[in-house]
Amino acid sequence: MPWLKTRGACCTFCRLPAGTRLAVLGEGHEDHFSPWRVAQADYVEMIDTALDGSQGVENITLFNGGSFLTDHEIPSTARKHLYQRFAEHPTASELMVESRPEFVRDDMLDEALDAIGEKRLMVGIGLESIDDHVRNDVLKKYIGRKSFLAAIENLQRHGIRTFVYVFLGAPGLSARDAYLDAKRTIAFLADLGIDEIALSCAFVPPGGQLETLYRQDAFRPPWLWTILELIAEARDNGWPLSVGGFDDFPPPVAIAQNCGKCDQQVMEVIDTHRATGTLTLTALPECGCRPEWERAMVGTDSG
Repeated sequence: MPWLKTRGACCTFCRLPAGTRLAVLGEGHEDHFSPWRVAQADYVEMIDTALDGSQGVENITLFNGGSFLTDHEIPSTARKHLYQRFAEHPTASELMVESRPEFVRDDMLDEALDAIGEKRLMVGIGLESIDDHVRNDVLKKYIGRKSFLAAIENLQRHGIRTFVYVFLGAPGLSARDAYLDAKRTIAFLADLGIDEIALSCAFVPPGGQLETLYRQDAFRPPWLWTILELIAEARDNGWPLSVGGFDDFPPPVAIAQNCGKCDQQVMEVIDTHRATGTLTLTALPECGCRPEWERAMVGTDSG
């Protein structure tokens, strides 16, 4: 990524750089930190390969693990090619891309809107937390609040839909503090008029700082009970919250969990909510781990 080029200077919870090196360069390159270029023709080929098999879809989402709205990461040729393919797509009506807030500029937004015509554009930003310490010192996002607010204002002024990621389970936070941080952030974003808010739940990627902490019993992924609590809060308050998936590449060492006995049943409730937007609390099991979670949530447990 253009603004963070030194070893270790990436989001605390993310192993995407290592996973990308593994996928692109192969085994033995996970710790290779020199940059490399992807040919513009390769970007175009990837876009065409994906969209050639997308008949009937309504939404197209491009995840590039960074910022789509900058030539430093995605060449102009590839960006314009995606816009053209989307504009010509017979069924897709909305395109989503991601960006850091500092790249949300008028010229980039105007370029996109001019190219896609009457179709909709959504831009996602990984704010993760409204707390400056959690966001920048713990998670190492290095996103200023003013920069984020300016980006959201610009997107809304252009009539572009907004999508913001919120992180649950920052290292060093208790179960209670992680819950409160996520809840405050979601409420703040809802008040801003964010169109969609996505809850990203911490997991343990292989080979990173979190795995070391996890092996030392110094880090635990979020309780599934906590995720359900946030879903219920969102439902009751009318917050536009969705919950991201728990799988990733490379496959996580550990994901959001309870005690192991009730995990599958609770996961099914969360999966149903993902698929339908319905939260069926009556389907939840009674499990002995819930009192342990409740103690953690009132601060009487290290969480």
